[in-house]
Amino acid sequence: MPAPMLSHLSAQDRKALPPIAVSSRACNNRDVFDTKKNGAVAVSTRDSEGWMLNPER
Repeated sequence: MPAPMLSHLSAQDRKALPPIAVSSRACNNRDVFDTKKNGAVAVSTRDSEGWMLNPER
């Protein structure tokens, strides 16, 4: 699922979906944090600085 779509889903819709792995358009650290905040369990990004981020911190 493209990262920007998560913020458009209601909490009820996100709960009804299986775990979400996000790819595409997660291009920087902010995108990674926002995507995780919106319910993704995994984020794919080409930016190597985002590969080792820990959004729970």
